[in-house]
Amino acid sequence: MVDDHDCLAALPAWIAAHGRGRHPGIRAALNRLAQTERERALARLGPAPVCEPVGASVDLAADFQRIHATWFSDIPPPTINWSRDTGGRQLRQIRYGSYRRGDPARIMIHPRLAQPWVARVFLDHVLWHELCHHRQALTPISREKPHSARFRAWERTFPDHALAMRWERHHRLRLLGASGPESGADP
Repeated sequence: MVDDHDCLAALPAWIAAHGRGRHPGIRAALNRLAQTERERALARLGPAPVCEPVGASVDLAADFQRIHATWFSDIPPPTINWSRDTGGRQLRQIRYGSYRRGDPARIMIHPRLAQPWVARVFLDHVLWHELCHHRQALTPISREKPHSARFRAWERTFPDHALAMRWERHHRLRLLGASGPESGADP
């Protein structure tokens, strides 16, 4: 039920303009609705998992070397770097990491994962995920999709897979730069 006078007053003009143009009353109502839906979604998730944060300075090369040496030492390591920064603007979607075949193979990690509040288990999971792509590239199967059943089986062997996925569900909007209770001050 809409009980917003500004929204109701702006509705005829918004409809006549086919949803185009500036309509602050409608925009404000939509923002409030989106905020309410984010709050409901978070309430359904239950409490956020408590995880060790990466801290003030992330040593991507050292973290990557640790994951590779512990679980992927049977394959040669690809190169690893941070991808370009998006300038702090709000995103609609985020690609935490990407894998590029080639000589040398390369993994790029989104710089938003270098924020001090990001869970170490989640960064480790992203590195694990990209190393699974590397393993897949080194042991190809004809016409296999990047996120095949074989790939997903490897991915699920990450020791804290469920915890990392739960942390992501709770913090995805914060990583996107959206406003809301999960994007506020450090937990």
